[in-house]
Amino acid sequence: MLKIVGPRVYIGFKIISFFLLFSILLRLAFAFYFYPIDKFDFVTSDFLKAIYLGIKFDLRVSILLSLPYLVLSLIPKLNPTNSNNKKNSKFFWLIIYTLLSFILSQIYFLDFGYYDYLKDRLNATVLQFLDNLFISLEMVWQTYPIFWVTVLSLALIYIFYVVLKKFVFTFPSEPDDRSKLQKWVFSFLIFIFLVIGMYGKFSYYPLRWSEVFFSGDRYIAALGTNPLHYFFDTLTNRSKNYDLNLVREHYNLVSTYLGVDEPDIKNLNFKRIQKPIAPLKLNRPNVIVIIMESLSAHRSGLFGNKSDATPVLDSLGNNGWNFLKNYTPSEGTARGVFATVTGVADINKDRTSSRNPLIVDQNTAANYLTNYERYYFIGGSANWGNIRGVLENNIKNLKLYEEGMFDSPRTDVWGVSDYHLFKETARILNMRENKNEPYLAFIQTAGFHRPYTIPEDRGDFTNKDLSLAELKKWGFESLEEYNSMRFTDYSLRVFIEEMQKQEGFDNTLFVILGDHGLPDNQAQNLTPTEIRFSIERFHTPLIFYMPSQLKPQTFEFVVSQQDILPTIAALTGHTFINKGIGRNIFDPQFINQRFIFSYVYYRNPHTIFLFDNDYFVTGTPQNITSMYKYTSPEDPEDINSQFPEKFEQMSDLLNGLYETTKYILHNNKKEF
Repeated sequence: MLKIVGPRVYIGFKIISFFLLFSILLRLAFAFYFYPIDKFDFVTSDFLKAIYLGIKFDLRVSILLSLPYLVLSLIPKLNPTNSNNKKNSKFFWLIIYTLLSFILSQIYFLDFGYYDYLKDRLNATVLQFLDNLFISLEMVWQTYPIFWVTVLSLALIYIFYVVLKKFVFTFPSEPDDRSKLQKWVFSFLIFIFLVIGMYGKFSYYPLRWSEVFFSGDRYIAALGTNPLHYFFDTLTNRSKNYDLNLVREHYNLVSTYLGVDEPDIKNLNFKRIQKPIAPLKLNRPNVIVIIMESLSAHRSGLFGNKSDATPVLDSLGNNGWNFLKNYTPSEGTARGVFATVTGVADINKDRTSSRNPLIVDQNTAANYLTNYERYYFIGGSANWGNIRGVLENNIKNLKLYEEGMFDSPRTDVWGVSDYHLFKETARILNMRENKNEPYLAFIQTAGFHRPYTIPEDRGDFTNKDLSLAELKKWGFESLEEYNSMRFTDYSLRVFIEEMQKQEGFDNTLFVILGDHGLPDNQAQNLTPTEIRFSIERFHTPLIFYMPSQLKPQTFEFVVSQQDILPTIAALTGHTFINKGIGRNIFDPQFINQRFIFSYVYYRNPHTIFLFDNDYFVTGTPQNITSMYKYTSPEDPEDINSQFPEKFEQMSDLLNGLYETTKYILHNNKKEF
């Protein structure tokens, strides 16, 4: 290696190797010291996978720690292989890396103690102890053997210095006789190696923290984590943005609205046992939840759009249960997926909840469909938005299919096309080994999204021309966008046709919804109030389709994306321990309390809304100012003074749901 990379970079590789070996040894120490004998009686595949992922994080951190040397040693005075300044520069780097090694060792000491105390790896919430520094220090002094830890730490400084001096900052004093071409070539190859080591995997998205949450087990997730890496992963998420006083202020109202069995304002209990109350009980049906990208209600013929962009969706809605007033809590795909899976709106200003490792643990109704196989199909990578953590960590025994696992080619940045995703999903479901057991499958499409790519392999789909005036009339920005929606709709038809060929079709419930809405572009099938307040950002179709069991019916009361899985649990006859905001929409106790909460995440402060079947109130948190009838064909008029009691009731509930949701995001841990 010395002849290939030269003496300067040779030292850099030894620095990387030193930190990598050090981290691996401590990872193994963590693995066996905290090994949960009560859970695992032998080394499992999950254990080995966590070790493997953890080593990749260790390599990334090791490379990062080597960069100061690799970059600054380009300066002749700081190059320890430069004979003119060899002694001083070598001593300089020895001191620097002795200190870095010592700091890293202290991080691991703190990490071991943190996990022993809180059963979580070291993360940025440790900074909260600085708020009461002296009390925290006294607790540490009384709890841990600080004297012996200090003695060991001082000994480690000497040990690190000796090891680095003897094994890292040494090299044969042979001249670097490589040619300029060799130096350039190997410099490029070294750069590629460092980039690959930092990136962590051969895929569109790099290695991310969410990958270690693949099993749902806290120990396995901790085993795959690097404490230094995890600390910085959580640094921007360390603060909890809820106010306990405001949560308690609204507790009685919100707990009643949610149907909490045993209200407890002191402990803020929102848990309730949801019984399987529904218009009919389905007999262990397969359930397929199709989350369609940007499926805004006003683009569909079900809501008066005459562009014929969604004939398949319209047919399914007219032949199933069609919910005309389904609203998402917010815009954005990651937020929509989070709300659908967890039953809790993703209320964060800067980053989505799926990107926050501190709240990755969430309860979901998906786990209460007992003896069900569970699948999630996405055309791209589940590392997008770190959504992998929300899915694999929380949905028990999930079989996740993503980019790289399909036979079909990648179409664009979003992975395989919707057409191929649907065909691959039908094929995989048809190849299940145990066809006697039902399944719950999620399909997340992405095709109706810029760059609106329609693949060459498109079945018998053909583009359709529409004049610009006609496109604008129905809210489309371009012909490419229009045909992209038509292609996604066509792909849905292909999927239904493929599923009709399968044995279990008559006992399969299809649930189709949009992840979020879209700007209305003043489409003519909307009311003036819907246009003024851009309500279509939240409004999406919701269809339950099962022709063998569900007679065509239209529902005109408001429902939320958060309600979908709790409602599926009820329809399939499963009791559900619910700690979120979502409710069973068919539970009669909620008939006279149907309200839907939405918010605009990119405004500061948030603009928040509460909808009922005809009206909505809006404003900012703790300052709700206006009330409108969004179903009115007239121009918008603030009518809060005309209905003071209704305005006050909805305003209080809106503030309560907003403040409570922020709290529940951090207190909705799964039960298993």
